[in-house]
Amino acid sequence: QAWARPLKVGTPAPEFSAPSHKAVDVGLEDFRGRPLIVVFYPADFTPGCTVQLCSLRDHYDRVRAAGAEVVAINSADVASHRNFAQKHHLPFHVLADKDNRIARAFGVGNHWGFNTRTVFVLDETGRVIFADEGMPSVETLLNAIQNHTVHNSTIR
Repeated sequence: QAWARPLKVGTPAPEFSAPSHKAVDVGLEDFRGRPLIVVFYPADFTPGCTVQLCSLRDHYDRVRAAGAEVVAINSADVASHRNFAQKHHLPFHVLADKDNRIARAFGVGNHWGFNTRTVFVLDETGRVIFADEGMPSVETLLNAIQNHTVHNSTIR
């Protein structure tokens, strides 16, 4: 089932809150005042998702130096996220969106029960400054944060 199209650049991100693998609820409000990279990914422990999130892990110091934070989101449960995050030493929150409420609010597609890989960068006010399906490089995300570069490359 495909949902609404992904949020466009300039759109305020919807409020959300979900349980993290770190045993706390985390929401958009927790990141106000700093940029936020929001990664919707299909599944824990799959090759592409592991590469994508480990790349963010490997460059996490650079992301934090830019004043930003990262959250990763999919519909798996907290236990799966905890195992995945611990195995790969992910320093950022991995959120359990069991009912796909957050994915729907962001307009992230769903195919065969999995989120379409989609990355958003939100500015310090929670407004979308970057949206792209796929695996944009960390450089591209940092550029969006540092320059508020408008980017909607594959979002139709």
